[in-house]
Amino acid sequence: MKALLQIIVPLLASIVPGYGATVAANVDFGSSGIPGPMFAAAGRAGLWSEVAHFNTVASNPVKDVTGLATTITFSGSAGFSSVTPSSQPLKCDDAKLLGDYLVSGLNNYTLTIHGLPNVPMDFIFYAIGRQDFARATTIAPFGNALLAKTATGVWGGKYVEGVTHLKFQLTPVAGKVNVAIFSPADAFLSGVQIATVPEPGSAALVAVAAGCLLSHRRRAA
Repeated sequence: MKALLQIIVPLLASIVPGYGATVAANVDFGSSGIPGPMFAAAGRAGLWSEVAHFNTVASNPVKDVTGLATTITFSGSAGFSSVTPSSQPLKCDDAKLLGDYLVSGLNNYTLTIHGLPNVPMDFIFYAIGRQDFARATTIAPFGNALLAKTATGVWGGKYVEGVTHLKFQLTPVAGKVNVAIFSPADAFLSGVQIATVPEPGSAALVAVAAGCLLSHRRRAA
């Protein structure tokens, strides 16, 4: 059993999210500060990075959810700057993530995320702007209208897909994902969470490993 554990423990460490095997980054767009290190929003808890501006030249790389450096950067089809409205109905970490956002002064633009592995990845885009005149935001991965989804952009006190955020599972091309973003009154973008998708085989191995560990603990008890 000891030999089995010596195999299982490193296996879990290499597969289970949170142990460094996956690429995962939480990014807050704006300049009013970042959420706390255990804040998950609609995705995965972890450290957040702040990106306050970027343009056609890529931003500085962000850190992952454990605080380690990544190669992930952002650029856009226009210059982006931070806006923090004075009266947003948000509190605490929600206010940090959604209370400020990036705008370009345009109703549509393209955001490109660089430095990604060419494997399936989950993306959660947060699109909450000023709540005194909330507007919907549509995001189309790779500019493909067939993949487009729309968030209403109205904060109701909790995170709801199609309202506060949009989820996509995408595979980067040449290390990049680009999304076309549109809103009828200046397109807002509050943040994004990015994480690699565990392979089905890896998930099965986790289940087997967890079962073996549980069985071992029961016998030891």
